[in-house]
Amino acid sequence: MDVTTAQVTSNAATTTSTYAYDGRDQIQRLVHTTGSTPVAGFGYTYDRLGQRRG
Repeated sequence: MDVTTAQVTSNAATTTSTYAYDGRDQIQRLVHTTGSTPVAGFGYTYDRLGQRRG
């Protein structure tokens, strides 16, 4: 699984978004954190045709 991280700073708070992709470059997981506190998270699954189910 490939993982990509992006950071955005606004009003002195840094939010980090971490994306995880499978071997077909389909997003599997997306997590947003501020500092070490998770603020949102999403997980995705796909059917055998590659269509997102979550």
